[in-house]
Amino acid sequence: TSMQTLLKTYDITFKDDFNRTTGLGANWTVVSGSWTIANNMLTPGVGTEQLDTAATYTAAQWNAIMVAVDYQTIYQNNTGWIYIPYQDANNYIRVGVAQRAVATDTYESVIVGANVGGVYTTIATRDTPFSDLNDWRHIKIYSTASGTSRIVVVETNGVELLNVTIANTSTFSGSLRIEGTVANYDNFILAAATNQLTAGTFDSTSTSVTETFNNDTNLTALNWIT
Repeated sequence: TSMQTLLKTYDITFKDDFNRTTGLGANWTVVSGSWTIANNMLTPGVGTEQLDTAATYTAAQWNAIMVAVDYQTIYQNNTGWIYIPYQDANNYIRVGVAQRAVATDTYESVIVGANVGGVYTTIATRDTPFSDLNDWRHIKIYSTASGTSRIVVVETNGVELLNVTIANTSTFSGSLRIEGTVANYDNFILAAATNQLTAGTFDSTSTSVTETFNNDTNLTALNWIT
């Protein structure tokens, strides 16, 4: 059974469409840099930018979770990261999109990395055909437990790009973190089963969520209906 099949029913834990003019609000904590909401999307500054969800989530939640986001690259030769989760400086899992180094490159890369007990490892990297600045990508990240490990699957625009197992990470808990100056973000959804029989297995009473998205002719942010 694929992880995507396991995660077809879930409950929304957190979501933000950034459709407001009143600032980040209480659901986000700025760790460093400058983050703003402009044109109904989340925009980082140009320094070392880190932003956390104000809430932290348990290891059990991260052991059966999906993160979805609309993502627009805006700078070359940089990487935007999503941490799933950020526990502390020595313990985290992260997924990154590395934008092309120069305009003549015809790809960007998707990366999964992990820091376990202070030892950082790049778990896997895959080049993608998405290379144009200012184009929106729809990214989904799935995470579930397998013994003491976590399995992480990354999709871009509905295509599975990476499926990796990361040892000794099933106890990681903490916030979702965004890092980097490379992208605009929109329509964050963090969803997990609230009634799990075991880690990675979903109770039939979990709430089903229907999701659709549309990309308009002006390449504005994708719109989610849930």
